[in-house]
Amino acid sequence: MAAGILLFCGFGWFKKDKKIDSKREQTIQAQDLPAGYALLFKLLSDEKDVSKLLMIKHENRALHDLIKEISNVAGEAHKSLKDFAKATPINVEDQQLPAIESAARESISKEKAKQLLGAKGDDFQFRLLLAQNEALTYGRHLAFALAKGEPDPQRREFLESVASRLDQLESRVLKMLTSS
Repeated sequence: MAAGILLFCGFGWFKKDKKIDSKREQTIQAQDLPAGYALLFKLLSDEKDVSKLLMIKHENRALHDLIKEISNVAGEAHKSLKDFAKATPINVEDQQLPAIESAARESISKEKAKQLLGAKGDDFQFRLLLAQNEALTYGRHLAFALAKGEPDPQRREFLESVASRLDQLESRVLKMLTSS
């Protein structure tokens, strides 16, 4: 009985927290957009270059093709964001992150690069797919959040398209990850 009450109370708190989170998600302000665009720009910049690993690592064809597609999609979106930035006062270089967050991200990036370069075979494929899953998940949610706050219909449509493409790629990464 006591366990049932605790379980019920826990679900109540979970639902309450979910409502609070969805309210936060809906209150994206115009002043938040430049940092979001800069974060997405940086992510796409990294992702457009992920296929460079394939020059060093020679893996199976399916992985090769998926990584090339991720690079191409990210490259196209990156170019579009660069074009948007030229036409508007969006500074895609200023992520507005605290120094400690920038340092942590840089450390993670270097560690993952070192792990990928040192890995071979199945370990390399697993690590690369795992990293891609994380990047695509983050990018998809970031693009979607930006779209929700973007007042310009053209940019909103672009962001929704980016989120959709990243979602499709993430699904393919997960499928490959679970089948290996």
